[in-house]
Amino acid sequence: MCIRDRDYDTNARIQAAVLRPLSEGIVVLEAPYGEMGLLGPGDSIKLTFNVMVSEDAGEGTHNLELAIEGNSFDYNSRKNIPLEVDSSNVKVIPSKPLKLVNGEAALEFDVANNHPNEFNSVSIKPEAEGVKFYPAEYFIGPMDADELFTIEFDAIADPSSKNVGENSEPINLSLSAIYGNGINKHENLVSNLRIQQVEENQGGSSGMIVGGILLVALIAISVLIYRKKQQKNK
Repeated sequence: MCIRDRDYDTNARIQAAVLRPLSEGIVVLEAPYGEMGLLGPGDSIKLTFNVMVSEDAGEGTHNLELAIEGNSFDYNSRKNIPLEVDSSNVKVIPSKPLKLVNGEAALEFDVANNHPNEFNSVSIKPEAEGVKFYPAEYFIGPMDADELFTIEFDAIADPSSKNVGENSEPINLSLSAIYGNGINKHENLVSNLRIQQVEENQGGSSGMIVGGILLVALIAISVLIYRKKQQKNK
């Protein structure tokens, strides 16, 4: 740039860029950028930092500082970068009673995304001792915030398992919700579910039908005998 026949350099040389956490529980995984070259008028540069949040970090807004060092004091800058921490995840809720009838069941669940952001590659995987599930893992895919899916598993008990039987206790069921949030993969475990075991007499209904037919037949025979007696008396 020329002002009054004098040339001025309007390019900015970016010598370093570093992101520093200002609160505990936040760790920046990337090393500082260095010697990023010149930026002319209207130019821009994209800086990417991966950040890890520990389980001890509280929910809410955490602040980081982005420090830019240029080739002169005029090009130095410090910016506050807010980071929102939200631990809400995928919620899995039984939508029907968890019950194995004669070793078989169709188990239904509602899957909801409680997080304010979209999740990707969401899948649900059930596990229970002595029980096989089909499909073994239910793939849902992307889920928007507050979106809900209803999924179903066919469950079949293994008769040889000690955990399965007429006098057995309820079976512990755990569900793993696997999903991606940005570049990170997460897994949420739901393990406080129990499947009740019920044995029903499969021949009971047919026995009732046969009994009903016999009762109708006896009534018909009684009516026929009664009519014959009436005819003889006449």
